[in-house]
Amino acid sequence: MSHRVVLSSAFNMSLGFIPVVISMILCEFINIHIALSVGAAIGLVLSAITFFSNKYQTPNYILYTCSGILLLYALLYIAGVLTFPTAWGPFLLEVSIVLPLLILYQFRNKFIAYYRYQKNSKNKCNLAQGVETSIVSTRVLLIFAIIHFLITIIIELFSLASVGETCRFILFHIMPPLVFILTILFNQYGLRYFNKIMAHTKYISVVNDNGQVLGKVPKVEAAEYKNTYTNPVIRIIPIHDNMIFLSRRPETSILDAGKIDTPMETFLQYNETVEEGVKRLLKQTFPGVGNLSPRFVLKHSLKNEETSRLIFLFTLDIANDKLLCDCHFESGKLWTLSQIEQNIDKNYFSTCFENEFDLLQDIIDIREKYKVS
Repeated sequence: MSHRVVLSSAFNMSLGFIPVVISMILCEFINIHIALSVGAAIGLVLSAITFFSNKYQTPNYILYTCSGILLLYALLYIAGVLTFPTAWGPFLLEVSIVLPLLILYQFRNKFIAYYRYQKNSKNKCNLAQGVETSIVSTRVLLIFAIIHFLITIIIELFSLASVGETCRFILFHIMPPLVFILTILFNQYGLRYFNKIMAHTKYISVVNDNGQVLGKVPKVEAAEYKNTYTNPVIRIIPIHDNMIFLSRRPETSILDAGKIDTPMETFLQYNETVEEGVKRLLKQTFPGVGNLSPRFVLKHSLKNEETSRLIFLFTLDIANDKLLCDCHFESGKLWTLSQIEQNIDKNYFSTCFENEFDLLQDIIDIREKYKVS
């Protein structure tokens, strides 16, 4: 599977601070109210561009918040209600941006949950990912802003009248835009580092009931999403001499940990066909062994509180039982049909296997009756 960029710069939500940075810089050269108006205009243009042309359909709350605040200040100035002090302009603007984003950060879990569990949204993966990225950008901003505020308070309290004009200029004019610039750069570096790490991450497909691929999620997050998405799973049932080979599921399994089941199960990876997934599973289970030809049996669905799966079920006839002994399955052994029947519905086997057993039993009975190999 090819390695691609997981998150582009479009997911650096701290880029939404650009209108604020521009306003702060312009404050040093032109009238502060004109600077705020220019920043508001740039923010509105960028908001329109990202809203109508964003292929990820990811809302940039940071950009919308900054644009709204700049626009509010510009309108209040035009209405003659507000006069922004030039000496404190950038610093007060920084405070005005940080406070509403602090509120957003406080309610971050509700925002993330709202987008992650949108039932009718086709892009809820990207929406949730975008909101999470906005929260990350806000967290970075809060860290830099708190450091700036603490430095300012300490200098103002302990230095008092001895604080020079140069020091005040740095505190109230240089550091405010620097806080936002550092936030942008830090988040951009974070995206690059994240992409570097995720380049080696395995993804599993997200499908509908018909098996059509809708998207992907990291395999390590499959347990977290539970039944929010449907993931395709390949299951192969090894059969030898009309007996079914079963073993204990690992304790780390997402579903039915520790129960008895087929040892041959895997998620279908993103951009992988079912045939390719079957070959990969055979290679992992029986390395170096060729001439194994699983037979497709059934495609069925399994959904409960823990997972939602579209299962592709195969059977694999094993002529030589030594092949099974060579594999390092935990508590693996061959089970007769009667042994399985005695333990069905006793919370001993996995949910998948109990749902599949009647069909497997019919297949084995028909093969035995007509001597089908």
